[in-house]
Amino acid sequence: MDFGPVTKIDTEQRQELLARIALLSEREKDCLRGVLTYGRTKHISAALGISGATIDSHIAKAMRTLGAKNRTQAANMPFIAEHPDSQPTP
Repeated sequence: MDFGPVTKIDTEQRQELLARIALLSEREKDCLRGVLTYGRTKHISAALGISGATIDSHIAKAMRTLGAKNRTQAANMPFIAEHPDSQPTP
């Protein structure tokens, strides 16, 4: 599934994406939210109190689970699933 620059997804895509998101751990979700909030690994690390290597590991696993091409796309996927008619963060 490609969520490349998308603004809207259909119901089937949304259900598939929600199923993938459900597979993420809470820490992986925290790290993805950190990408949108703080951007850089070192800032996410400081905010969550875990090492940068651990942050990168959680983000990489989340990217694989979601089928994302990069960390920004992975971080936007939960937003896209929850708000299918909204514009994701560039």
